Order: sequence, then C-alpha cells, then structure tokens
Amino acid sequence: MLGKLFRHEFRANGRIFLALYAAFIGITLINKLFWVIETSNVITEIFRGFITVLYVVSIVAIAVLTFILIVYRFYNNLLKDEGYLSFTLPVKTSQHIIAKLLVSFIFVVFSVIIIVASLFIMGVGAGLVAKIAEFLEQVRLIFTLYSGSLRFVAEAAVLCIVAVVYLILMLYASLSVGQLFMKHKLGGAVLGFVGLYVISQIISSVLMAILFFGNEKYMEIARYGDAATPYMVLDMLNVIFLVVIIFQIVLSVAYYLVTNLILSKKLNLE
Repeated sequence: MLGKLFRHEFRANGRIFLALYAAFIGITLINKLFWVIETSNVITEIFRGFITVLYVVSIVAIAVLTFILIVYRFYNNLLKDEGYLSFTLPVKTSQHIIAKLLVSFIFVVFSVIIIVASLFIMGVGAGLVAKIAEFLEQVRLIFTLYSGSLRFVAEAAVLCIVAVVYLILMLYASLSVGQLFMKHKLGGAVLGFVGLYVISQIISSVLMAILFFGNEKYMEIARYGDAATPYMVLDMLNVIFLVVIIFQIVLSVAYYLVTNLILSKKLNLE
C-alpha cells in the first residue's frame, strides 16, 4: 500500500512541478539566447536586462515554491477536507507521512538538479567548462595530499541529504502542531515552526560551544584564523559535520514521532 501511496503522491506533485520546471527552463533558454546575441540595440539590451532579472527571480522562486508546494500538499491532503478521505484508507498514518516525505525529498533533489543544469547552460561559453576542470583538478590534489578529504566529501553529502529530510519533517511537525489550535491553525503552524526552530538553534549552539570550548585543538584553530592550514580546517569540519548529522537525525526522528502522534491521536480536521 505504501507503494500505491507513493505513486499517487508522485503523480499529484509531478503535475505541478512539471509545469514549474518547464516554465523555468523556458526562461533559462530565452535568457541564454539574449546573452548569445551580440548587438548594441537599445531594445535588445532592455529585454536582456529584464529577462536576466526574471531569471534570477525564477531561481529564487523555484527554491521557495518547492517548499511551499511541499507544505501545501501535506496540509491540503491530510489536514483539510481531503484528510477525511485520506485517513479512511487502509493504511497507517506513518505510511502517509513516509510517502509524502519520500516524494517531497525527490522533488527537492529535482529542483536542485534543474537549478544547477540551468546555471550550467548559462555558463557554457563563458569559460565555465575550463573553470570546472580547474576546480576538479584542485579537488584531486586535495584528495591526494589529505586522506581526510574523502571523509569530508562523504559527510558533506550525507549532511545535505539529512538536512533536507530534517527540514521537511520540521515543516510536517509544525503543521501538525498547528492542528492542536482550535482556531487559526495556520497561525499555530507558523508559531510551531518558529518554536521548533528556536529550540533547535539553542540546542545546536550549546553543542557547538561544548565542542569548541572543550577542545584545545579547535581553540588553537580559532586563534590562528587565516594562518590555520587547510588540513586543520578540514579536520575540524569533519567533526562538526558529524555532530550536525547526528543532531539533525535525532531531531528528525523526534519531528516524525510528533507528527505521527498528532495525526494518529489528536487530529482535528477543518
């Protein structure tokens, strides 16, 4: 049944995201066309400036709308009228959450890929390929000289994945907390998000303070500042990334449990 939920959720989201991505790719190609055209025509320059601004705005819009649509889909499908139908299906509440989480994660990845591909299209012909090759060569040298660099890349990749899951579950938990309010549920969800964010920041700040002030090695790096070697910095980042990953996994589990508990035991549909 989880597979059916996943497919339904993917199709429902896909229709919206497909239109969004198509519009963004169209803006990217038009913007690229105007930058390829070599002319001093005033009208062309005006349109070039306009489409460039539109392109930059559309990049921000893709990032923001991705999470707005994630919130909308969860809220509309589980916490409003559609929730009556959703929760009559022979599936567990946890399966609803997991299906939406997986689909949301996939479309966040798609959005990142679309944005990166768009930036690559805009950069082709402007020395981007040469710059990428130079960057990859520098990365290769770092891997050759420093054994901890592989761990750094692996932890950075894991952190990106965990951070996306963490944010999505935090949004789900906030929306669920909003259901505990008799009125102004969306307002309650906003307050819930702010509260969860503040609490998580306080805890992470305390953890970082303990990590830094309790370690003479990291205090030494802070004293050196720009004089600290890349290896010293990478060593420190490896530890920080690991701590953040564990911290976000723990909170993600907590957000999932809160969401599941509220939707299972204390759901108050509009």
